[in-house]
Amino acid sequence: MRYLRNILRFRANAEPAHEAGPASSATAATDGASGGEPDTDIFRGVTTENEDNYRGAPYSIAIPNFGLRAASSIGDLGSWYSIGEAWAQICSEFLPRGARVLDIGCGCAKMARFLVLDRDLAYLGVDVFYPSIYWCRREFARHADRFRFEHLNVFNRLYNPDGDIAADEVRLPVDDASIDLAICGSLFTHLVEPAFRHYLGELRRVLKPSGTALVSLHTDPPDGRFGGTEERIDISESCFETFTAAAALRINVRIGNVYGQQVFALAPSEAARPS
Repeated sequence: MRYLRNILRFRANAEPAHEAGPASSATAATDGASGGEPDTDIFRGVTTENEDNYRGAPYSIAIPNFGLRAASSIGDLGSWYSIGEAWAQICSEFLPRGARVLDIGCGCAKMARFLVLDRDLAYLGVDVFYPSIYWCRREFARHADRFRFEHLNVFNRLYNPDGDIAADEVRLPVDDASIDLAICGSLFTHLVEPAFRHYLGELRRVLKPSGTALVSLHTDPPDGRFGGTEERIDISESCFETFTAAAALRINVRIGNVYGQQVFALAPSEAARPS
C-alpha cells in the first residue's frame, strides 16, 4: 500500500481493444480511446517493461516488472506466482468446457497466464489500472483470438484518479447472462459499500443461470458489519450474505482462506435478477 500511495495521477489513452474473448453489445465503462504506452513521468516511474532477471522463453508469457506487479497485486515474484497459480487451480474446479470467463481487476495477468493454457476458454480481463491493461494486450497478442483486455475508465483514488465513471455506476463490458465464471480476486476488498453492492448486481447481471463468481474478502470489520477505505475493506460474512441475497445471488461454496483472504463461490439465486 505504501507503493500505491506514491501514485499521483495517471491519464490513460487506451489502445484499440482486441476483437476476442467474451464479446458484448452492451454500453460499458471502457474508455474507447486509442493511444500508446503509459507516460512514466505521469505515473511516477512505473513502466510496462518486463522483468529483467527472468527473461521468458519462446511461446511463453513474459513476467511483468516489480513495479507493475506491486501496483496491481504484490511485488514479490514468488508470492505473485503462487497466488496466481492457486486462483487458477480454484477456477479450474468451476470451469465448464468452452467457458467464457470475466476477470474483474485482472491486473498484469497473475491468473490469466495460467488460464491461457486452457485452449477452450474465452477470457476477458478488465481493470481500472491502464498500465496493466497495456502490458497484457502486448504480451497476450498471440492469444488475441481468445484473450481480450479492456481498460475500465472508472474513478479510483489510487489506480485511476482521472477516471470519469463512478464505481457505483459502472457497467461491465459484457452482455447479460453471458459469463460462465467471473473472477473477483482482491476486488471487493477495495470497494466501499455503494460500489460493493453495485458490483454484486453487475455479477448477477452478467452470470449465466449456471454461472459462478469467485469472490475474495477480508472478513474482520471493526464494527462487526462493514468498514474500511479503498485501501482495505472488511465485511462480516453475515453482512455479505445479506448483500448477496439483495443482489439475487447466494453463497454456493465457502472455499476458505486463500493467501489471507476468504474466498466464496457465488451462484445466481432462484430470485429474479434485480432491475
